[in-house]
This record gives sequence, structure tokens and C-alpha cells, in this order.
Amino acid sequence: MPFMQARTILILPRDAIIGSLMGELVTFCGHSARYPLSDETAAQALTRVQPDIVLVDADHDSASNGAFINAANARSRVIYFAGGRNDRELEQFATQRRALAFPLPNGPRRLEQTLAAALRL
Repeated sequence: MPFMQARTILILPRDAIIGSLMGELVTFCGHSARYPLSDETAAQALTRVQPDIVLVDADHDSASNGAFINAANARSRVIYFAGGRNDRELEQFATQRRALAFPLPNGPRRLEQTLAAALRL
């Protein structure tokens, strides 16, 4: 179902199950899902993976880390996702960090649209 060239996407979930589901969605859309190693910080994973896009759970520790946000925005496009926030709150959170939002629950078509929008920024 890919609408664009396959991309490498680093997923930073706060929960392993959510991360796994996001990875399945990314893979279903034709992209390569990557995760931090067990002993790796988000910043270290960003350096190792060098992703096109970083999908960050808005409740992940790195989501409010200014140094990580700046590094991620300098190297990749960033998209914040969350299931525990309303769409407007997530949109504001992402906008404050010069990023896009992907509210949950959602499906492959919306993910592809959000990924394409991130790459056009």
C-alpha cells in the first residue's frame, strides 16, 4: 500500500505493545521500522539509525527533552503520536516542537498521509 518510496522510521514508544503495533503499521505501509536497542537512549538510537522520520510517543521521556527534539528536527522529520490525548492537545504539543501529530487510534491511510506531509516540510 505504499504511496511513496520506503523510508526508515525510528519508533520511540513509551510502551512495548504500542511500539510493536506502530511498527506493524509502519511495515504494512511499506516502510522500515527501527527501535532503540535495550541499552540505548533515544539520542543514541537517532545517531545509529539515522532515520528519515522519527515517530515519538508524546508521553515518551524524549518527547520533552529539548536537546533531543532539536537533534531530531535537525536530522529527520518528527511525528508525535498518542492515544491518551485529544487530537487538539496532541496537535498543539507537536506544533510547539515543530513537528506533526498522528492521533491514535488511526490506520494506514492516515499514517501514509502524515508521513508524506512530514517529508514535504
